[in-house]
Amino acid sequence: MKMHNDPHSWSDLLELLQSWWRGD
Repeated sequence: MKMHNDPHSWSDLLELLQSWWRGD
């Protein structure tokens, strides 16, 4: 398993985090 920075994955995570942050 390679641990490289995935822009797409990050974008998804950031979006989810923002959504959760607003939901809180």
